[in-house]
Amino acid sequence: MTRTARAVVPARATVSLARIEAGRLLRHPLVVLAAAFAVAVWVGEYVSGAAVSEYPILSVADRGTQYALLPLAAATLLAGNAATLRAHRHGTTAQYDVLALAPWRRTAAHLWSVVPVSVLAAALAGLHLAQLGLSGAAASRADWAEVATGPALVLLGGLAGVLLGTVVRSAVAAPLSLVLLAVVTFVLVTPSSRLSVRPVRWWGPVALEATSGQPLPAALQGRPAGWHLVYLLGFSVLAAGLALGRRAPRMPVAVGVAVGVLLAGLGGVLQLRPPGAGLIEARITATERPSEQQTCTAAGGVRYCAFPGFTGRTADWRPVVEGVLRWVPVDRRPAELTVRQRVLAEGRPGAGGGAVVAPVEAWRIDDARAGTPDPVPVGTDWGTGRAEADLAVAVADRVTRAGPGRPCGSRAGVVLWLASRSAPRADEGLRTAVASSTNGVLLTPADVGISVFLEPRAVQLGSSLQDRPEREVAAALARHWVELTAPGTTVERAAHLFGVPAPAPLDAGFTGC
Repeated sequence: MTRTARAVVPARATVSLARIEAGRLLRHPLVVLAAAFAVAVWVGEYVSGAAVSEYPILSVADRGTQYALLPLAAATLLAGNAATLRAHRHGTTAQYDVLALAPWRRTAAHLWSVVPVSVLAAALAGLHLAQLGLSGAAASRADWAEVATGPALVLLGGLAGVLLGTVVRSAVAAPLSLVLLAVVTFVLVTPSSRLSVRPVRWWGPVALEATSGQPLPAALQGRPAGWHLVYLLGFSVLAAGLALGRRAPRMPVAVGVAVGVLLAGLGGVLQLRPPGAGLIEARITATERPSEQQTCTAAGGVRYCAFPGFTGRTADWRPVVEGVLRWVPVDRRPAELTVRQRVLAEGRPGAGGGAVVAPVEAWRIDDARAGTPDPVPVGTDWGTGRAEADLAVAVADRVTRAGPGRPCGSRAGVVLWLASRSAPRADEGLRTAVASSTNGVLLTPADVGISVFLEPRAVQLGSSLQDRPEREVAAALARHWVELTAPGTTVERAAHLFGVPAPAPLDAGFTGC
């Protein structure tokens, strides 16, 4: 037999063993359960009609796949470690040593057996994103590096399990290392930890965004997902090289270890870089001068302005807006009404470190320049009762407002009723907000630092109107529109005009307008 032939036989044997071990790994109970868990999470969101599935934001859903695949990464670590320790556990190491297949080749087979599980993870994540993307209500765009991070974690988990099996001949090493890794990850991602808002959080397996506002458009996020993927792949190559150790040919192992260290170091450093000047300027523009980045479309006499990737949302906003306007007398509807998407981007000068402050003056100048004075704000999130209620209340506040000032007295009750009649989900969101509050209702359209507060007695008035026949309330509203929406009209006067009992006086400690 020639030297080439002698080299081919062990290589084929390694491939055959890797195929067998891959099958065992894919059938391992922990791997099956973890994969089923990820599928169950996504199917549950779809079946339940959750907003993340019904109105998905792909630039958020892409990194959501990472969290669903974390159990699969942990399961692959444990299963890969158990497979590597099988001979030691069964006391058959001596028998394996007499086989023609060198020990390092058996280790290589275990390393290769992890790849199909990673491919399975990629298929699951890809199918989930495809299902979301094909829905007509999807917004924004996914980042391939974010989607690939989950499968990369599964690959790294399996390779780390094999490495542990070659270094420590103990079945408890893998579970203990998994617990340690879980603790480190928790410290890096938990909102109560200072590290969760620092760049070093990217040194963990996954990195959350510790933002309290609504999701940003994809172009404004600036997550170093690509370098984080390089970081994880570097550790994967390093783990494989160390697992092969001194038994394999020195040169390939040395090259693999060097490449792993280089990739992990390069990715680990570059993923910590602060946002560039271009990204910061784009965030400032999106926050203070959104008209420069948005596309506007007109429908039903209303102009809708949205960021790139969210223009399809106008079809979802329109029923709520028109649901409010249909109860407003035609001659009282505003000649020009604009719904403008707003965001407060993190990572710009003045952002973070305190209460959210809306750049009201910058908005006024931008809206005047764009020819859209006093637009109705709407956020990027959609599909929940609260999101629809926020938009409905903002529209109702805008169409009943004759001048500056928050809704008070009679007008606040009218705002609540108009918003509740706009759409079923908005009505549900308002009823939930009323039921969970004790001193009025505070709504925060778009979560950008502006709010609409409805005083307790006005909420009582609006709630009583919700239970009256729509046409009866609408007729009274049309007859007395000017008086009911005037700033000085009291709740008692409004109750008289609507023909409903006046709300009870406030108890001590409760405030009105």
